[in-house]
Amino acid sequence: MIFYLHIHTQNAVIFDNEGIDLPNFAAAKAEAIRGARSMMCSEVLVGELDLDQKIEIHAPADHCLGTVEFTDALSIRGDRDRVAHRHVNA
Repeated sequence: MIFYLHIHTQNAVIFDNEGIDLPNFAAAKAEAIRGARSMMCSEVLVGELDLDQKIEIHAPADHCLGTVEFTDALSIRGDRDRVAHRHVNA
């Protein structure tokens, strides 16, 4: 089955016009999680991380089957209040 993984950032929606052929929704969700983690890695490499993003999993008829919030794609350990208010100069 073809699944479309649409990326929602704070400023834009990046539509997946090609889709990916996967056996089922569980595989599509796993792919969305991998994609979210990959995007977060790229952001961290430049000293940023925006957790207010998500990937929507759509069926061919543009029906949303589910959503992977970036915050659901990883575990965060440590003092979140301290981390949230800290600014790093590189």
